[in-house]
Amino acid sequence: MRTVWILVLVALALLSPATHAIPPKQEKIFWAKVDEGQAHFVKKAYTEALASWQAAYAMWPHPDVLWNLGRAQEELGALELAVAAFEAYAALDKVTAAHKKEALERLAALRERLRLTRPARITVTTGSSVASVEVDGQPAGQGATVGFERAPGTYRVRVSALDCTPAEVEVVVGPGEQKSVTATPKPIPPARLTVKSPVSDVVVRIGDRREPANTPLSVRPGVLVVHVEAPGRPVVELPLTLAPGEQRVLDVALPPPKPGVPYPNWAGTYLVLPLVETEDVVRLERASVTLAESGQALTGAASISRTEPLKEWRRPYCDGQTTLSWTASYRVAVLANDDAEVIRFQDGRILTCSCPRYCAVTREFDVPARRLPGREGVLGKTVLLLRDELAGAATTGQQPVQSVDAAVGSWRITWWQGRPQPVNLGLGLEVSGTGVSGTLALRQTGPVMSYDRGKCDGQSTWEQDGQYAVSGALEAGRLALKPTPNGELRCTCAGKCLPVPPQAPQSLEFLVSGRYLVSGLEGKPTVLQRIAP
Repeated sequence: MRTVWILVLVALALLSPATHAIPPKQEKIFWAKVDEGQAHFVKKAYTEALASWQAAYAMWPHPDVLWNLGRAQEELGALELAVAAFEAYAALDKVTAAHKKEALERLAALRERLRLTRPARITVTTGSSVASVEVDGQPAGQGATVGFERAPGTYRVRVSALDCTPAEVEVVVGPGEQKSVTATPKPIPPARLTVKSPVSDVVVRIGDRREPANTPLSVRPGVLVVHVEAPGRPVVELPLTLAPGEQRVLDVALPPPKPGVPYPNWAGTYLVLPLVETEDVVRLERASVTLAESGQALTGAASISRTEPLKEWRRPYCDGQTTLSWTASYRVAVLANDDAEVIRFQDGRILTCSCPRYCAVTREFDVPARRLPGREGVLGKTVLLLRDELAGAATTGQQPVQSVDAAVGSWRITWWQGRPQPVNLGLGLEVSGTGVSGTLALRQTGPVMSYDRGKCDGQSTWEQDGQYAVSGALEAGRLALKPTPNGELRCTCAGKCLPVPPQAPQSLEFLVSGRYLVSGLEGKPTVLQRIAP
């Protein structure tokens, strides 16, 4: 086979000094570029050789330089460009018959190489829109049908899908071949798990999934952790490994209930009144909570029906609505500990919503609480649950009390959280125009420590009482009262007395709920009970 060196020598022989196709000065540069390309070619620097010969060919399209361009393209793997160069060379009239024959032979070899390297087209049918296809371990696409091109050869195609056994197939393709194969992953049979317990209200939790006990569950095979929960009892954690198609039944013996106070007379329906402003508690305002006793357990449900103003900037996203109306529900459980109870609200669900974009519930949160001794209510640091005639208001969609008549009557203190000394507080209200007016009487007593008795003339106890004139109005179920001192406040030891409310005029806000007024005097939840209409 001829080499580039032969072509250069041929060129030297063909070019006669008497017949220059280009000016002599340019011819000198031309041959320098030819020689430069030849030096690069010998060193297998084919890219540099191609650049030198392209520069020479631009000065003078000599046939032998065209041959050299074809050889450089061939060595670089640009077979289609090499074919084009040799085709142009073979078509020249100045080329000898022997050289043309050699060019045609090289053309035939290049065309065969091109044919053998033409990419093949492989189409894989997976049978699933979520199946993933890999070729020799590299991602190739996802879907029910995945197509791709590859060089001729042998490939390992793997198709995988969630909860399925991967399917693998070997594919052999020739140059330019189009081949279709089918590789369908087989579904892995789910495992079946049943957790049995004789205790009521037992819940089986696997991840975020919660189901009642004694219910057959279809679960993904493999390693999983099962939590078994019941109100008032420690959680049981069970690590399991389940095989595909396995059916397993577990009899779980739950630990005894946590020690605590039983729940006498807790069953009933309550109305939730927030005592502080937190997102979770405020959302529960006037929710109806129904509790039922079951041995040492106390469980139930909460339902909420609310209509609240919609912030102006949100209205365009809610078709111009000015209010947001929604209903929601929670599962409720009361959990006992050593000295108090915790009300747990969980599995919050929005049932209806006038603008779903802005309706949301908290999935689970706890409210510390305890029974009001001898009273029909449950008191916590953040909420008060009252069991009275308004308890069903939330489920019937009634609005909070709007009439001042709801505040008329005589009231006495039921609970004043955080105040250790005895407190006797009475409030009498009557209708006054569009509002209410009346009298508030306060009496407190407490001990005097020995180191303070010198300030109290040696007394071991202190007392204080006073009268206040009150006036106020009822708005949206809340009673705003302004007390002002009416006469002197009596105190047996000025260093100990803490007038509440203070002598300076101050508005006190109560939430009216049937037989109760609920407030936060000095930031402490305070409950008044109606003793006479």
